[in-house]
Amino acid sequence: MAGQAAHQALNKLTLYPEKARQQFDYVVDWLNDWACTREYGLGTKLPWDQDWVIESLSDSTIYMAYYTIAHHLQRVPADKVDDALFDYVFLGKDKRPDIPHIDDMRAEFEYWYPLDFRNSGKDLIQNHLTFFLFNHAAIFPKDRWPKGIGVNGWVTVDGEKMSKSKGNFFLIRDLPQKWRVDPSRITILSGGEGLDDTNWDSEMAVAMKDRLETLYEFCTTNYGTGRPGTKAIDKWLMTQVDRIVNEATDAMELTNFRTAIQRVYFDMQNVLKWYLKRTTPSKNALTMFIEAQIIMLAPFTPILCEEMWRAIGKSGFVTDASWPKAKKVDTKALASEETVRTVLDDIRHVLTILKISKPSIITIVTAASWKYELYEAMKKNATIKNPGEMIKAVMQTHLKQHGEDVVKLIGKVMNKLPSTLLAPEEEYIALTDAKEFYTKEFGCTIEVLQPDQTKEARAGIALPSKPAIIVK
Repeated sequence: MAGQAAHQALNKLTLYPEKARQQFDYVVDWLNDWACTREYGLGTKLPWDQDWVIESLSDSTIYMAYYTIAHHLQRVPADKVDDALFDYVFLGKDKRPDIPHIDDMRAEFEYWYPLDFRNSGKDLIQNHLTFFLFNHAAIFPKDRWPKGIGVNGWVTVDGEKMSKSKGNFFLIRDLPQKWRVDPSRITILSGGEGLDDTNWDSEMAVAMKDRLETLYEFCTTNYGTGRPGTKAIDKWLMTQVDRIVNEATDAMELTNFRTAIQRVYFDMQNVLKWYLKRTTPSKNALTMFIEAQIIMLAPFTPILCEEMWRAIGKSGFVTDASWPKAKKVDTKALASEETVRTVLDDIRHVLTILKISKPSIITIVTAASWKYELYEAMKKNATIKNPGEMIKAVMQTHLKQHGEDVVKLIGKVMNKLPSTLLAPEEEYIALTDAKEFYTKEFGCTIEVLQPDQTKEARAGIALPSKPAIIVK
């Protein structure tokens, strides 16, 4: 019966990570007949037989319930702390004891229980964490059973197993003096996730100190500045933030903090770097970006983020600010800018091949509209993997008038279609919007043409998201 109840408790809760469930199931079965007492050692005496001591793992895995009332118990006379008190507070059983603050204790326990999350090392699945399930299932009603258990790997230091003999360990209280609090926090939380062993990286801690100082300087200097209006590149920045919010939120919900840090710090910085390279910042876009990054970084670098929040003129605490709302990502905005970036790389490649260091004019020609229609038809028939079958499928439309060219293209691009396909006009607008950027990058005149605006022979090689590039 005990094992059955423990399995029920396990089945009701969320595991972080979920892949630990099989091991929990195994240990529940293995521990089902484990003795609850022993004859030696420290611990609580068995109430009805003082020669036996309650097995420590049986006796010490519901103390998270005690956490909820510990501060109240300090005000309760010792002779009043008995079974009746705990039965009433934790189980609502029997008559209400005449004890000071008893209602506060009951209310506090009911507020915190059932507990949402209990975390420990993966080596404790085979004992503490599974006993935690057994005892909650045995003592509490089902509506007080745990909602979640987190399991983490072991900690290494600079890639090596911690050892007192090696001296390669740090006390938490010593980290702030050497690396400061926020760099230490973000380094610890970046070290690993899931069942992976977590690594403390001293070099990262040093680097993060400088990076966070640079972030502070940028945010406090640039907040509220920028040009008016909204360009396509500004929409790209805002939808990149939407993407990062979505991915970071999912990671936080799963306690994948390393992934969350990758998104809210490193990915955000990479996005910002490209944006600043592409354009003079928009005031609205940059304001939204800075606020979102400060809020999402706050769980990892709270001191820095509170300082930045105050410095940009915000009232209250950033920890009280609402987490950015996850929005639907504008895939067309992302695809438009990816085309701009791809064309930049392609132009550089062409210049290298032609050994031209100072071009006078670069012409970018988008693809014929029928090629976009072909790509769209191929995406609609994405389940077809055989080129011959794909040719038959698309030839059922007016594309058959381009028969020979269609056959050649399908063989060339069938497994290379862009994930998001822009319409011809969308791609043309994206490249036209980037003319100023290309002019600055290559120091020459930039033309963006549609296929009917030129008679250049090379214009015929243009493909959707892969325009022809002609250099003079």
